[in-house]
Parts: sequence; C-alpha cells; structure tokens
Amino acid sequence: MVSDSARTVYMALDLSNGRWDLAVWTGGNANPSLWQLKGESYDHASKLEGLEQRLRALADQYGPELTIHCCYEASWLGVWLDRWLHARGVNNLVISPSSVEVAPTKKRKKTDRIDACKLVRKLKQYLDGDRRAFRPVRVPRLQEQAVRQRQRERQQLKTMVQQHRSRLESKLSYYGIGVKSKPVTAADWKRLIAKLPVMKTYAGEAIAPTVIEAMARAAERLAQVERQRAKVEGQIAAYHRGLPADSAAKKLERLRGVGVTTSQQLCAEIMDWGRFRNRKQPGSFAGLCPTPWSSGPMCREQGIGKDGNGRIRATMVETAWLWVRWQPSSELTLKWACELAKKGRRRRMAIVALARQLLVSLWRYITQDVPIPGAVLSG
Repeated sequence: MVSDSARTVYMALDLSNGRWDLAVWTGGNANPSLWQLKGESYDHASKLEGLEQRLRALADQYGPELTIHCCYEASWLGVWLDRWLHARGVNNLVISPSSVEVAPTKKRKKTDRIDACKLVRKLKQYLDGDRRAFRPVRVPRLQEQAVRQRQRERQQLKTMVQQHRSRLESKLSYYGIGVKSKPVTAADWKRLIAKLPVMKTYAGEAIAPTVIEAMARAAERLAQVERQRAKVEGQIAAYHRGLPADSAAKKLERLRGVGVTTSQQLCAEIMDWGRFRNRKQPGSFAGLCPTPWSSGPMCREQGIGKDGNGRIRATMVETAWLWVRWQPSSELTLKWACELAKKGRRRRMAIVALARQLLVSLWRYITQDVPIPGAVLSG
C-alpha cells in the first residue's frame, strides 16, 4: 500500500469453488496485497462476508471519496457478483478470459495468487487507456438473462428430443425390428411399442420383454421432453406476441425467411443491437470473420475465427440458407449465387460469407432502419 492520500483502489478476484483470491492495489511500485476468501464449495455466503469486510476496511481507511475499481474473469459463477459489487459502489468489469494474454513460454508459474496480481495490474493498465489489456464483456440485465435462459433451454430440449428419438431408432436396427414407417413423436413410438409383443424380428424371433420394457421407458422419457419443449416454446411465442411493434425481434420477423424462432434466438444472444459501433463488430461478435495468414510472399486464409458466440454463428448460417431460399431476388443472394451453385468447400465458404454480410445488414436494418436491398417483407 502507498500513502493514505490515495483515493483510488484497484481490486481483482480470482474465483474458484472453495476459495476466492483477492488482490488489492493502489498503483505505484508497491506489490498488491493479497487475501484469501474461503468457504464451502457453491456456498458463497462466507466469501461475500469476507469481501464486504474488506470493502468496509478500505472505506474506513480512505474515507468517503474512495473510488474502487474491480474485475474478474467471466466463469461458471455467472454475473450476479457483478451486480453485488455495483450495489456496494464498486466499479466492476467482467473480463473475457480469452482476452487475457498468457506468457508464451514452455513452462510458466501459475497460481491463483499470481493470476489475481496479474489481473489487477491489467485492470489499471486498461483504465489508464490501454484497451488492449483485456476485453470486458457486456453484463446482461436480469430480464435479458431470463429471456436468454429460456431460449437456450428451448435449444437444449430440442437436442434432447433428437437424442431420445435416435436411441429408439437405433434399437429397431440393433434388434432387427422391421417397421413400415419410422415413428416420430412419442405417441407414434408408444403405438409401435404396444404392437411389439406380437411382432417378430427379421430373423423370425420374438422380441424379448426386456427390450420392449426398455423401449417403453425411452418413449416415456421422449414424451416428457416433448411436453417440456412444447411448454417452453409456448412461453417464447407468448413473450414474442407481447413485444412492441418497433422491437428488434418484431422487425426481424417482418423479413421473409426470418421467423419467430430465429428472431428470438438472435435477440436473446445479442441482447442490444446498438452495442456495435461499426460493421466489423457484428461479424467479430459471432466469430464469422476470416483469419488471414500473411507474411512476406505467403498469404493464405485459415477460415473463420470461431472466437465469438457460437449460438449466433450457428443461427446465422442456418438463417443464410433460409435467406437464399426465401429471398432469391435480394442483392446478397444474387451476389453469392454463382458460388452457392458450386459443390463442396466453395459452397460452404460462400454461405458463411453470406451469413456474415447478412448479420451486418440485419444490424443496419434494426438500428438505422436501412432497408436490405432487394429483401421482401412477409405478409
């Protein structure tokens, strides 16, 4: 610590299940002070109590004019700690872990204490104007978190439905059970399973009761997941109907080829379309930007970076295919029509490039009311 005349304190937290390492620094040549906030795994009450005691001690030491800046890396802990710190007057930043530089040595020292000290120095470097020190993430509001969680749960339930159906289908092939048409829903599977006791395998053998019972249980699990998926999708549809006409999701839905699911998925993950300041940032946020390798006479492309939001990237590639189908006269579709007519790698590269440019066009359409050239509105 330096003299008590200092009025700005920098803090950094290195978070783990059983312990938080806190580094406190006032700048200068002195080393950061380190504290360990311990507690039971997933029970953070004692750690928060220790952190609050440390904040009170700093307030008593430096007086009411004290300014505290804090940071921690985004992790499994979520962002509730950010709201907790802001409620106590701490200016906190949540940092993207991939933006913190790592020493490129073969062997390097790494402990939680070293990480906390390095992070608190990076924080001062960032606040002093060096925006390359690390990259903060945007902390969602409670309502935005709720919308995004529901949208992600819908995707998880959709994946679970596909998994349960695949397991049931694999049993038909494994035990040699022949069917005229493949069942789809849980009700279809239950009707088929009810007929299994009198059916024969391709080898002319009776189907074992244990196999029938296992398939019946699997069909019950599929039915339960289908009910949960229908409930969540109903909630999403009701939420979408209640949005104002000038909301981002409603404006996206007006475009032919962009439905409720796509518009809600994009808006739930991006949250605030106005966060982007130029056309390069939407593609970078989704990880759709190219990664060149250029040195002297060597110049080649390494594909897209994939260092952004994977959910938006997957949604935009799917939306690009729908755009080609439902917006054949738009400038974007016509621009890439020749490449999309090819096969293999060239076609895949073209659809990714179209997805990136389409995301930029959607950003301009939502934030600046710039029409997408050649695009047709639905209805």
